[in-house]
Amino acid sequence: SQRSFRLVTDATLQPPWNICLRALGHSFNFEQFLPKISMSVKANRLTFPSTFVGDESFQTFKINNNGNLPAQFSFVNDKSSPFTVKPWGGLIPANQFQLVTVRFKPTKVKQVKGFLSCILNNTPSMAQNLTVIGEGSVPRLEVENTTKSGSLYLKPTCVGLASTRTLVVHNPTRIPLIFRASLPHKLDGTILDVSPRSARLLGNERATVTVTFAPRTEKTYRCKLHLKVRPLAGEAPDLRDACQIGQAE
Repeated sequence: SQRSFRLVTDATLQPPWNICLRALGHSFNFEQFLPKISMSVKANRLTFPSTFVGDESFQTFKINNNGNLPAQFSFVNDKSSPFTVKPWGGLIPANQFQLVTVRFKPTKVKQVKGFLSCILNNTPSMAQNLTVIGEGSVPRLEVENTTKSGSLYLKPTCVGLASTRTLVVHNPTRIPLIFRASLPHKLDGTILDVSPRSARLLGNERATVTVTFAPRTEKTYRCKLHLKVRPLAGEAPDLRDACQIGQAE
């Protein structure tokens, strides 16, 4: 038979998988020694950048074992908290270090402040507390130089000539976003034009959008200029190619 795995679709072919379990224990029957542990976090405070709601951001710090004996650590797990730690526990050899990653996944638009308690050598009295701060945000765009009703007026223009008006758009949030301007199909590219059509704005950044008006007949034109906003973060868009349906990574 000439059949091989190359004739099987990716949705049918499953790679082998396994689950690794982490287990910690000790044989001490009394209180253990006092470990010499230090964390590479200034003032025991870990601050995350503003994160899109539903997306994730990560911070990594180092736990140093400055003693001449191995030290055991474990973080208290709080399932209701948007902060998670990996690895949650382990054993650090003498004069070695362990990298720990903290994940922040906000579910609401607000600032979140929490605490991570690291218990050393199974002794709660020797726990070290780490303050973690994060903020969940959604994209938002403001147009600054319009009327109170949100209208933009262009000056009267002779037929056959063109006039322009600039808009200043502002990203008041701390997350980057992409906006795209669109006009009604009947007027787009003939009577009205917008430049640039799309742009990326970082947190608290402003951009200028130019609207061009070139009338062809003597009349009053009224239309809506739509500014569609989406974040740079979030789930990857669905893409279709000649091979299969998948997601962009």
